[in-house]
Amino acid sequence: MEHASPAAIQAALAHLYTEQVDEAQPLITQHDLIQAGLLAGPTARKRREQLGERLGIGYVNGKQLPKRLQLFQIQPADFWAAVDQLTTEE
Repeated sequence: MEHASPAAIQAALAHLYTEQVDEAQPLITQHDLIQAGLLAGPTARKRREQLGERLGIGYVNGKQLPKRLQLFQIQPADFWAAVDQLTTEE
């Protein structure tokens, strides 16, 4: 951090997520996750791995995925954009 250029710091901060601890209504529902092929099917694990990489939230299993998306306040538009990228690459 001490020797990072201003551009590198700005790039890192542009992809920053903050944690949200409250129990608000989830932005991305279980139905959304099923529709995106992230909870069931032969490619669900691979898709979750790739999604976690794209969104910067790491790998999680199907049970923890909704909690992680909520924790990092992933917006539906960002979620669906990442899912669309996965679908395009397949």
